[in-house]
Amino acid sequence: MRTPARLLALLALAALVYIPAAGSASLAAPTGVHPFYLRVDDPLPASFPRTPSFAWNPVEGASSYDFQVATSTRFDDRTLVWSSTDASSAPRVPAVSIPLALPWMTGHPNALYARVRAHVGKSVTSWSAPFGFNTAGEAPEKLDDIPGLVRWTPVDGATSYEVWFDNVVVDGLHGKVVTTTTNVADEREYYTGHQDPSWSGTVIWRVRAVRKVFGDLPNALPAVSYGPWSQMFVSVNPPVTSGTWLTPLETVSDAVTTNTGAVAHQLTPGFAFLGDTARNGNTGHLYRVYVATDSQCVNVVFTGSVVGSPAYAPRTSGPVDLPTTASDWATYPDDKAQSNTFNAESLPVTTDEQASSSSSGGSTTSTASSTSSPAASTVPTEFTSTGPYVDLWDLGRTNARYWWTVVPVNVLPGPKYQDAESPQDACAAGDVMQFVRTSQPATTSSTSPFASGISRFGDLVAAQSMAPTFYRATLIAWQPAKGATGYEVQWSPTRSPWHAKPSLFTASTATLLDQLTPGVWYYRVRGIDPYVPGPVKQMTWSTPVKITIAKPKFLVQSGVTTRRVKK
Repeated sequence: MRTPARLLALLALAALVYIPAAGSASLAAPTGVHPFYLRVDDPLPASFPRTPSFAWNPVEGASSYDFQVATSTRFDDRTLVWSSTDASSAPRVPAVSIPLALPWMTGHPNALYARVRAHVGKSVTSWSAPFGFNTAGEAPEKLDDIPGLVRWTPVDGATSYEVWFDNVVVDGLHGKVVTTTTNVADEREYYTGHQDPSWSGTVIWRVRAVRKVFGDLPNALPAVSYGPWSQMFVSVNPPVTSGTWLTPLETVSDAVTTNTGAVAHQLTPGFAFLGDTARNGNTGHLYRVYVATDSQCVNVVFTGSVVGSPAYAPRTSGPVDLPTTASDWATYPDDKAQSNTFNAESLPVTTDEQASSSSSGGSTTSTASSTSSPAASTVPTEFTSTGPYVDLWDLGRTNARYWWTVVPVNVLPGPKYQDAESPQDACAAGDVMQFVRTSQPATTSSTSPFASGISRFGDLVAAQSMAPTFYRATLIAWQPAKGATGYEVQWSPTRSPWHAKPSLFTASTATLLDQLTPGVWYYRVRGIDPYVPGPVKQMTWSTPVKITIAKPKFLVQSGVTTRRVKK
C-alpha cells in the first residue's frame, strides 16, 4: 500500500515532472526535430519561403524546452538568430513558433540550424542534433499580358516586389527598377509623352520578390532580403486606341475581373482602360484613375497619379515626373513627385503614391514582435510604414464594393496638368466599374483547424476534429493572407460576446498559445497591411476557431516506475 509520502511527487497543475530513479543514466536529448507550416505531420518541403514552426518528440516528464535557431551549428552569440531559452518564451509542449520573419537564405547545404533541449525536474538534457534548413524565396512566373500592364504570380513570403524594366532609358542609363506591393505594374514609362508603338509596343522586364525581416535578429542580419530575379519576360502591346470613349475594361491583380464582385481581389489591383476621350468631348493622352466607395464616385478614397499608359497600378516608388517647363517629351520621365496637377475643379491634387506618414496613425510605442498589446487597434511600429500608402482597405465581406473610373488629363500652358472631367461625371455617364478587395488568413481546413498539441496519450498530434481538445497548450497556424506583412491574434473564452484578451502580434503564420487556462477557448487571426492609409492597418478577422484546453495529467513516482494519474 502506498504511503502519503510517495504522493509528494504529484506536480503543480500547470506542468508534468518526471523524477528519475536513483542511479539512472543522464537524460537523452530530444529527437525528431522537424519544421512544419500548418500541422506537425506535414510533409517536409525542400525549402521554407515562410518562417516555419518546429516540433519534436515529447520528452517524458519535461516541464519546458529550450529552442534555438542559428546560422551555424556552433550556436554561439555571433550566429544565434532566435532563442527561447528564457522563462517567458520557453515552450511547455514539444513545439514552438518563431515570431520572426526570417530572411531568405540558402547554404551549403543549409543556411539555418535548429536544436532543442528539455528541462526535466532540476535537470536538463543535452541539445538535440542540429536540424538544417533553408528559407529561399522563389522567382515569380509571368501571367498573361494585359495591354499597359505586366503581371506575375505572387510569391509566398514576399512583402513587396521590384520590377526591372530593361528596355527603357532614364537619365542616359538603360533600365529602371520600380517597387510595388501588389503583383501587377503599369508600363507608364513606355507610354507617357509618346504613345507611338515604337516606344510602347515591346516591353522587356523581370521581377523579384522582396522580404522585409520583421523582428529583432540578435546577430544583426540585414533587415531586407531578396528572392532571385525572374527570367527576362517580353510583353507585347497593341497600338493605343484613340478617338473613342475612355472606358474602364478590367480590374487586375491575382484575379482579373470586369464589372462584377463575384471574385474578390486579395491584393490591391491595377486598372486597365481603353480610349482617350471623355463624354464631355475633352481628349487627353494622359489619364488618372479614381477609386471610390460608392457607384456615383463621390466618396473618393484613392487618387492615382497621372500616367500615359492605358492602365494604372499603384507603386511605392512614386509617380513619374511631369515636365514643369517646356520640355522634350521624347525623353523618359523619372520617379518624382508630380507637381502642377489639378482636378476638374482646379484644386491641386496629391496622389496616394505621394502620401506621407503625416496621415498615419500607427503606434510608436510597441517594439516587439509576438508580444502583447494593450489595445487591439494598436499596431507595433515594425508593422507600420511611413508611406506611400498605396493599398486599399480590406473590405472584409464580398457584398461591399469599390468603384473606379478613369478621366483624361489635359496638358495646359505652363505646363499644368488638369483633369478633363470629374470622376463623378465619368461615373454618371456609365464609365464606372466595381470590384471587391478582401482577404483573410485561413485557420481551418474542411475537417479541422490548423492546430497541434498534446493528446490525452501524451503525444504531439494535429487536430482531428473541428473542435479539438489538447493538454497544456496548442500551437495554432494559418494560411497567409496576401498583402499581409504580419498578423494579430486574439483569443476569448466565449464566441459571443467576444471578450478579447490582449492581442498578440507576430510576423510568422503560427503562434503557440501556452497562456490559456483549462477550459473552452476561441481564437481568431487577421493580417496587417502597413500600406493602407490611416491608423487601422488590420485586415479582416478570420472565422473564430473553438478549442478546448483540458486539465493536465500528472506523473507520480512509485518505486522505479511511473504511472499517469488524472487530476
